[in-house]
Amino acid sequence: PAGLPRNLEAAIQRYGSATYKAPAATVLDPNGKLNVSLTYGKLLTRSHKIAYALLNRIGFKSESMGGVKPGDRVALVYPNNDPLSFLCAFYGCIMGGAVPVPIEVPITRRDAGSQQIGFLFGSCNVTLALTSEACFKGLPKSTTGEVAAFKGWPKLHWFVTEHLPKPPKDWLPPPRLTDDTPAYVEYTTQQDGSVLGVSVTRNAMLAHARTLTTTCNYTEGEIMVCVLDFKREAGLWHSILASVFNGCLLYTSDAADE
Repeated sequence: PAGLPRNLEAAIQRYGSATYKAPAATVLDPNGKLNVSLTYGKLLTRSHKIAYALLNRIGFKSESMGGVKPGDRVALVYPNNDPLSFLCAFYGCIMGGAVPVPIEVPITRRDAGSQQIGFLFGSCNVTLALTSEACFKGLPKSTTGEVAAFKGWPKLHWFVTEHLPKPPKDWLPPPRLTDDTPAYVEYTTQQDGSVLGVSVTRNAMLAHARTLTTTCNYTEGEIMVCVLDFKREAGLWHSILASVFNGCLLYTSDAADE
């Protein structure tokens, strides 16, 4: 369709500048009341903060953890009741040239499937995990107060994506990577319980958004209600990609875990 942004990064820049007060996403409480909202302006500024922090090692506690380089895989660990933080982290990675790898939040050190996720992290060379402050506090800790080592997982540096400083006024995200480079990695669980990582290129990510726009006839400002897992497959394609590509308003529920 004519008039749409060239890509997902251009979409956030357009709506975050021209219609910065327009709501991008709203979380509903279990009673259907508005709980918390995120405007397109906030989505743009928070994504920029995360991209800048990742590239420049701002806020990293570990001195041994260098800044993220283009193509580095980064885990996204956000619960189903926090789509707004996930949305900002996802596009912060995209803008910074990192490759987000969304997973489910591990509850215990011996979570079912934890070892398979660890194998995925190892094969993707994931060493950094992004999460929210509330989620980080809820993760199991060792006696020293650090996040406990989950079964089969490599050593991870944990980074909270809230309360970050603003980038310098003259800072701009790095040039967009080429269309054939990976945009994000989804995981799928096989019948035997093994986990398979699926790398989605930037070209394929944009093709998803364009195809859904045409098929579903999405338009700017339209309201989209998500009752799926927004971190993977159809939930991600619609609520994270197509919704932002078209400047829609996304409604999701904080009761999604139930």
